[in-house]
Amino acid sequence: VNTCSDSNTQVISDNGSNSHGTLVAGIIAAKAGNGIGVAGIASGHAEICALQVQNAGGSITTTNVIRALAYARNIQAKIINMSMGTYADDNALKDALRTTQNAGSLIVCSAGNDASNRDHYPSKYDSTIGIIASDKNGKKYSSSNYGTDNFISAPGEYIYSTIKNGGYGAASGSSMAAAVLSGIAADVWACDPNMSAEDVKNILASTATDTYTAGFDEYSGWGVVNPLSAVSKV
Repeated sequence: VNTCSDSNTQVISDNGSNSHGTLVAGIIAAKAGNGIGVAGIASGHAEICALQVQNAGGSITTTNVIRALAYARNIQAKIINMSMGTYADDNALKDALRTTQNAGSLIVCSAGNDASNRDHYPSKYDSTIGIIASDKNGKKYSSSNYGTDNFISAPGEYIYSTIKNGGYGAASGSSMAAAVLSGIAADVWACDPNMSAEDVKNILASTATDTYTAGFDEYSGWGVVNPLSAVSKV
């Protein structure tokens, strides 16, 4: 577990051997204005607290995720990014997420990447918000999961970000979309730190851009997140 200082926004993401966590972290908060690399969506408004949840074999375990959630509650994390998932329900994880939501955190989860609407966790739990990946045209990205358990969409096609050892690269999928949403949520929350997680959720939903039917639908949730409209509303 990395040592993290308290701040208005903390984010948990996996930081395994394949640069997945580094990609997620860079999308959210890579330093802007330094003349190199990329600019994170919430640069200056988010402080990353990366918690390792993989075991030595590279698998993410429920035990480690529950421990990470407890740590996040202890540091009063505002935003928790969970760019990970499984098709197995787990009551212990469900309870830990509910406890974390009740502590005031916004829990952002990737919807999965199997072009399916089957039950996916933790994005299915009502204590979290599931993020569908959208493509460059604002429609569901081809491999992204979907379904009414998910809350909103965010760009997830060819998102350029940081990778391990100081490099840069692109990746696609709902993990990237969740990171985009987490960064935007941090920007929104920074406009008024006194808001609750529910306030932030409502702003993101009410300002999203419809690309399918008006209102909520299974392919985009409340639509594609619109950062300018969300920040302007606050």
